[in-house]
Amino acid sequence: MNLSTADTITPPSDAWVDWDAKTQKFDTVADATASKTLISQFNTELQTASNAVSFTNFNFSALSNFLTNQGSQYATITGDTPDVASALANADTQTEVANEVNTIKGLGNNAAKRTELRT
Repeated sequence: MNLSTADTITPPSDAWVDWDAKTQKFDTVADATASKTLISQFNTELQTASNAVSFTNFNFSALSNFLTNQGSQYATITGDTPDVASALANADTQTEVANEVNTIKGLGNNAAKRTELRT
């Protein structure tokens, strides 16, 4: 028996990488690669959108609008539509959003605020 090593191994695109309990099917390398591309697209959009936010009068409404817009962008990129409106109508979510507004307002500079906004 001969055994060799390699720095990287490229699996075939139809190799299984995970089980999707919702759809009851295995996810493949090709599925994972497509998901990675979608995540990259969304992160690029999130970066652009956060850079456009003005923190001069940043408040609950501003953060809610940002989240709603990002939900729409996520739907455009992935085809999955998050129910941001219902989430924002929830009292616990409203408390968390208000807390996040205060956290963002308390940060020293806009770069730190944008980083927090993206997290």
